[in-house]
Parts: sequence; C-alpha cells; structure tokens
Amino acid sequence: MGGKLTKAFLLVLAGAVVPCHAKLVHHWQFDEDAAATATAVDVVAGLNGTIEGPVSAAGKVAKALSFDGSNDRVQVTAFAAPPQGTIALWINPSLSKSKERFLGTGGDFEIWLRSNGELKNELFDNGSTTLGTGAGVIKANQWQQVALTYDGAAQTVAIYVNGEPKGAGKANLPSVPTATVLQFGTRPGIAANEYYKGLLDDIQMYDEVLAADQIKSLFQNPGTTLVVVTTKASAPSPADGAKDVPADTILTWTAGLFTVGLSPRHRVFFSAEVNDVHNRKAPVTQDGERYPAAGTLDLDLGRTYFWRVDEANSVTGWDQGDLWHFTVANYVVVDDFEDYNDVEPHRIFDTWSDGWDVAANGSVVGHSQAPFAEQTIVHGGRQSLPLLYDNTGQAKYSEAVAYLDDLGASRDWTARGVKVLSLWLRGRLPGNGVTGNQPEKMYVAIANQNGKTGTVYHPNAGAILLEAWTQWQIDLKEFSDQGVNLSNVERLILGFGDKANPKTGGAGAVYLDDIRLTPSPQP
Repeated sequence: MGGKLTKAFLLVLAGAVVPCHAKLVHHWQFDEDAAATATAVDVVAGLNGTIEGPVSAAGKVAKALSFDGSNDRVQVTAFAAPPQGTIALWINPSLSKSKERFLGTGGDFEIWLRSNGELKNELFDNGSTTLGTGAGVIKANQWQQVALTYDGAAQTVAIYVNGEPKGAGKANLPSVPTATVLQFGTRPGIAANEYYKGLLDDIQMYDEVLAADQIKSLFQNPGTTLVVVTTKASAPSPADGAKDVPADTILTWTAGLFTVGLSPRHRVFFSAEVNDVHNRKAPVTQDGERYPAAGTLDLDLGRTYFWRVDEANSVTGWDQGDLWHFTVANYVVVDDFEDYNDVEPHRIFDTWSDGWDVAANGSVVGHSQAPFAEQTIVHGGRQSLPLLYDNTGQAKYSEAVAYLDDLGASRDWTARGVKVLSLWLRGRLPGNGVTGNQPEKMYVAIANQNGKTGTVYHPNAGAILLEAWTQWQIDLKEFSDQGVNLSNVERLILGFGDKANPKTGGAGAVYLDDIRLTPSPQP
C-alpha cells in the first residue's frame, strides 16, 4: 500500500454516466524512492524514464520528484506523441526563473512556465506565439493541477488549471513532433538556466482531448484516472485467460456505453463448453454487472470455463461481447496466509492461536515485531506463517489452532471431490545468532465441534530440519478413520511434539504456506 490511488472511475453528473472514450496511454506516478532506484515507472505502457538528479519528496498524492533547477531531469526514450490528446499533471513550482521548461521533446512539443505565473501550451505548436494563460494564474510553492489538450488535425489547443479553463485557441504553426526523447524537468536542447525548479507529480497522458468535466474530475480526485467505456462489455474479472481461479468465484465486468437506462442491460452466456457460448445457449438476462446475481458460482476444480456478455443497445439491440475464459484452481484454499496484515484483528496471531497464555503449549505464532507474517521466506504469494516451537521447558508440546470459519474456508472437506490435505513447510536457517532446528515430531490435527479429533504425524521426523520447501500431503481418510466427520470440520491444528504423551523435546521454528485441499496427491 502507500502508493497513489490507482482507481479508475467514471464521472457521474446528475445521475448520468459521463463516458471517457480516451485511452490512458502513459502514467508516471513518481512514487518510486529516487534514492533507491533510477527508474520512473510508466505504470500503463512500461515506457519507463531514467531519473537523473531529482529526489523524492512528499507529493500531491504519495511521493513526487523534486527538481533543483540546475541539471535535474527524467529522460524517457522511444516516445511517440499521439496526434491528439491530453496531458494532466500536478506541479508545485518555485517560479524563480524567467522561463522554466518542465516537459517536452523539443520546441514543438513542450509545456513551460514564466516567472510571472503564466503557463504555456506549446504542444504541436512550432511557432513563437504559443497559447498562454496570462500572468498570475500559476502560483509559487503550492500544488496545482494543470491539464493541456491538443488536436493536431483540428489545430486546437487548450489549458486548464485546477479543473478550470484558462485559455483555448489555434496552434500557431501546427507541427508533427518527430523527436523520440521526452524529458521531465526540462526538454532537450535548452540552456541550463531554463531547467525547472520545483515538484512534479502524477503525469498522465491520454490519446484524445478530454472534456472539461472529465478534466475537472481528475482535479477533484487526485491520483485517480479515467476509465475507457466501450460499447462492448470490458474489464472481465476473472481476467481473460486467468488460472487458479477459486471455485466459488463471481464474474464481474464493466458495462458497455449504451446500457444506461435500459433493462435488461446484459445477456450472459456461461458454460464449460465453448460451443454453448458460441451458439448462445441458455442466456441469462440481467441488469447488474455481476454473475450470478447473488451468491457465488460452484465450479469444478481444474476445469476451464467460457463466458461472454452481450450489452443492450437501444439502436442495434445487442452489442456482442468478446469470448473470455478462465481455469479453476485444482485445489481449495484453506489458508494461503496472504490476507493478514499488522493491524488488529487481521494479524496472523489473531486467527492462529498459539501458546502465549498456555503454559503447557510452547508455540509462538508470528514474528515479535511487524511485519508479523513472514514476507521473505515464502512458498507462494507474498507471505507465510512463521511458527516457533519450544518443548524444552515447562511446555512439552507446541501447537497453533485456527477455526475454519475464521479462515474463511469451507468446513465441508468432502465437497468438490477433495481427498487430500496439502501443506508446504521448511525449517529455520541457522545464522545471525539463531541455531538451526532441533528434532521434533510434527503433526496436523483436525477437529469437529463435538471435540472429535484426528491427528496425523509426519512420516519423516527430520522434515522440520530441512532448509528447503517440502510438501506434506495427507490422505483425508487418515482423519475420517479416527472418527472425524469430514463434512463439518471446525478446527485445524498444526503441532510439534507428542500431545498424547507429552515429554521434553526440541525447539526451533518452521515456516508453513499454501494449506490446500486437493482431489488427489499433487506432483
């Protein structure tokens, strides 16, 4: 977290959606730590810039880049200016120079300032009489949003400051920029005394001229971007071609342009057979951009599904959507440890109870300081469970317990044909004053609400000594043979030692990750 808002939105006025046809083609947020990296990332097109001198500072949203007015710049190569478009960004200038060039490829594609507070739009303009706001519009040492539009074919340009129009007209001598080096904080071919001094933040480039209300919405919602609305359904979730999708997923999408005010708005085709979708079999018509309208889908593990959404159109009837597909994961997640953070009640030890207040239980869940979940030694994703065990003193066993309801996991371990409980583990690496693990048996137990418990011990007593991730797969029949009702599992227990016959043992730490249920043993 901590970065800019990356939310894309539609502007709503008087209950009507104002669609954006323009496409966001470049977006430099300047949220990087310039002391740690020399790269300014274009989060849309990957046309990254090289940071040469500017330093990170507090921005309008999150971070910005601060330019010293001497030789600081960000350089982007292989840039091609769209023939029309809008450039929107936030500036906090010093206004300490007669001219400050802060964005451009050359004299026919640039934006610059005068010390009297005048902003100049010299995009697609190769003349000397460029469009300006007049003096006093831009203020020194404060944040202002500026947006500049141009249309190379119509030869028109405009300037907006803080969402308000501040000038419009014809390009003096329209040109087609051919330079491919784009710079921020300066532009190629100028003297050092015209370098920009001040802050720049959140540079967005669109490939069409935005309307005045759309520009105002960018000013009113710093850090957000405008979304493109098409006549067809777009932005499917799960994304087209997605893999490892949960079996209880829902489908969502962005509505097409002409669905507003119509009912039904959408025609959904969904099937595991692609021909059913091609042949428009069993359509479901509805108004909401969510399928199913309530609840979730109940899909087969490992299977690929196909879907399409046609959008209502009062002119042509229906705009046929694209064919999308996704593949369901071949497992059901019990806990992948990805959703924990460092704020109560979402800390990892708020869900996984350890032996903190139980003298007989020598386990400790999580690190002693944030981040409490492990974020370096992981099997999949970005986090794993660090679990310490110590059976060397008063405690003779160590275990952590989680309730399935708290995990958000299914209590029915017979659904969707699952037969195996799978988890990944690895031992603690010695070093930095920490010894390696001491031998100890590891067990997994599951329990019903009535207290009926089944326990399975790892067949390899040395598994927790290994310094590499290993998978442990347990046939669920080993639990049911001990009388556990697999259709209503209440608790999952991860332990070390012999709880049924407690005795002094070892100490150490184990990392655990990706606890899943699968239909069969996985390779």
